Amino acid sequence: MVDTDNKIKILNPKSLTIEFKMPIKKEYLDKFHLSKIQYDEKNEIKIGDKINVSFNLPTSQYSTYFIANYMYKEDINKIRINEFESNVSSTYILPLLGFSKNQLLIDYNLINVYAKHHSFDYEIGKYVYLVYRYMPISYYEKFVNALSNREDCLIRRKEGRFDIFVFKVNKHTEDIKKILDGKYSSITKEAKDKILKFHNQAKPETPLYQILYKGNLRKNELEQYLGTIIPEDIDLAEKPNMEEETWKE
Repeated sequence: MVDTDNKIKILNPKSLTIEFKMPIKKEYLDKFHLSKIQYDEKNEIKIGDKINVSFNLPTSQYSTYFIANYMYKEDINKIRINEFESNVSSTYILPLLGFSKNQLLIDYNLINVYAKHHSFDYEIGKYVYLVYRYMPISYYEKFVNALSNREDCLIRRKEGRFDIFVFKVNKHTEDIKKILDGKYSSITKEAKDKILKFHNQAKPETPLYQILYKGNLRKNELEQYLGTIIPEDIDLAEKPNMEEETWKE
C-alpha cells in the first residue's frame, strides 16, 4: 500500500492523478505506459501497487484505495493512474439497457459494465453486471436503493470496495451476443440508434457511427494504418477481449 503526501486528484471512479513535489524517475512498459516511477530516494509506485485515498464526507473521511493497473505520464512531475479502463460492454451494451446517462452516476461512481462475472454462471447476453465504486454518502445510498428496486435488477451485492448490480436483459439479447462476437455492424438499427443517441454520436462522421455502419472514413483510415485492403465483410473495430468484459475483482 502506497501512502504519499504528494498532490492526489481523483478524476473519476476509474482514475486519479498524482502531482509530485520532487523530480521523478520513470520506467516504461512501452511508448505510452509506465511500469514504475520513483519520486524520491526511497519511495516508488509500480504497476499493481495500491494507492491510498480519502474522500471528505460531511462528518468524517472515507478511506479506500485505487490499484495502479495502468500508469501514464501526464507532465514532467505528474502521472495518471487508471485502476480501470473503459471496455466494449460499457460503450455498446450499456446504452441498450434503457438508462439515460444522468440515471447512472457515470462521472461519480460507475466503473464499467461487464458481460460476465467471475462467480455467476448466467447466460451471456441475457444478463449484464453494472459495477460501482462504493461510497458511504447519502446521494450514493439513495441511488443504490433506486437502482436495486428496479424490476430488471435481480441482485445487488457488495464486493469489497464495489457494488455489483445484476441486470436481466429484456431486449437486445441477440444484439449483445453479436457485439461480443465483434459483429458491430450486424446489430439491429434500433440497437445502433440507442448506442449513437446515448453517446451523442448520431452524425455519420462520428467514430461510433463509422464503426456501426462501416463508414468509409473509418475504413480508409484503418487501411492506411494497416497498409492493406480491408474486405467488405470485415467489421471496423476489434472483437472484444472477454477478459476485459468479465468482472473478476
